[in-house]
Amino acid sequence: MGEKMLILGEDQFFSMDCHKTKLNNNVLVVGTSGAGKTRSIVTPNLIQATGSYVVSDPKGNLYKKYKAYLEKEGYKVRKLDFTEPEHSSHYNFFSYINNTRDILKVAHMLIYQHEGGYRADPFWYEAGQLLLQAAMSYLIEECPKKEHNLHNLLKLVNMCNTFFTQAMNELCRYADKECEDCTLPVPVRFIMDDFATNCKIEDFHRMIASIRSRGIPGIAII
Repeated sequence: MGEKMLILGEDQFFSMDCHKTKLNNNVLVVGTSGAGKTRSIVTPNLIQATGSYVVSDPKGNLYKKYKAYLEKEGYKVRKLDFTEPEHSSHYNFFSYINNTRDILKVAHMLIYQHEGGYRADPFWYEAGQLLLQAAMSYLIEECPKKEHNLHNLLKLVNMCNTFFTQAMNELCRYADKECEDCTLPVPVRFIMDDFATNCKIEDFHRMIASIRSRGIPGIAII
């Protein structure tokens, strides 16, 4: 297959040229546990090795199986492990905060994912978000850059959601400012296994409407 294809099962191949098909490349995969979602959807699209990938890998199996293969295909493979950071690449969300709006987004995401949003008493939700915004602003404005990190902010958990949100935002920002026709020259596919339990992306239902034109398709598997 010379053309970049989206694989959705045995003998099910679809062009990823959304200008040609007039469709977007976002996919929702629904199946019971053990139905073969990873084997039939994630693996074929990954080993196709077209474009770049951001992959959620809750069990770590995809990294173990395909790291060497992808490196032979010319990829630089990075592992971001929030449970064993000593064996992980590093991610500091402060590095991607460029303005006040970014502070508001990150603070909201950290509270939203940890407290369950407005399902709890809104007062505590809003107070917690304001506290985080103030603490982040203080670190950025008053402290040396080396102190702009998680340790100096708060003891937080479940940062993978913040990473996915910021990754999509940064890619969209790069496409808009640096790329011809506001489209990434190399598509970046987000393959999100166990999406319902492992990934909570801020405003994802709105974001999927805008990432298509930037060359950022997503495959959500639940």
